[in-house]
Amino acid sequence: MGGTFNTDGTFSFYVNSSLIKSGDKVEIQGLHRTANGDTEILAKEKVEIAGFAGTIAPNAYTPGSSAITGSYTGDVNFARLVINGVPTDRWGGTFTNGTFSFFVTPGFIKSGDKVEIQAMHRTSTGDTKILDTKVVKINLQGTVSADPYTLGQATITGTFTGDVNFGRLYINGEHALWGGTYNEDGTFSFYVGRDLIKAGDVVKLEVIHRVSASDLTVLDSQEIEIK
Repeated sequence: MGGTFNTDGTFSFYVNSSLIKSGDKVEIQGLHRTANGDTEILAKEKVEIAGFAGTIAPNAYTPGSSAITGSYTGDVNFARLVINGVPTDRWGGTFTNGTFSFFVTPGFIKSGDKVEIQAMHRTSTGDTKILDTKVVKINLQGTVSADPYTLGQATITGTFTGDVNFGRLYINGEHALWGGTYNEDGTFSFYVGRDLIKAGDVVKLEVIHRVSASDLTVLDSQEIEIK
């Protein structure tokens, strides 16, 4: 019982933040209390319970970093990661003033993973409700380390890391060839023929993540040593 009832016809009634839960049926009774403490119910009304609501907007994540960050709205105060469609046991996050940080063990998320973050409201009793789910964009990464090239060889060879799956060769600043074979063991070969590269040429290999002819991301490049 209680409440503050103002002369302008408005009132407020304090409730503990965890007392009323989503799905509860709540009614408030308006009483008159006499000086000796007797009460009489004058009116009663159902209280509409608004459900928890909120959204999340994660920033792109770079594999190897230790946190997913971003922003949120509403009642979000907790999160969980879903990787390749499977909910993980990675729960938590710090949610403050509209921004959040979610710790990720470096190496847990790998290039090629489909990562989602579920935004939740968690009550003081530990109950959770999913309010929003968003895909976390994974930044592409990759490097190349080409072996020295000997004039007359048919291929440029070397190693690569990350999301490299395509290459582009420049000779003296002009685009010459596309392609390359990029193996699961991190080695590559790029066919150039035996007479394309000549003494004195400046040769650069650009490595790329290629989704389609119009969707290319340059990841790294290296000038090739010519012997």
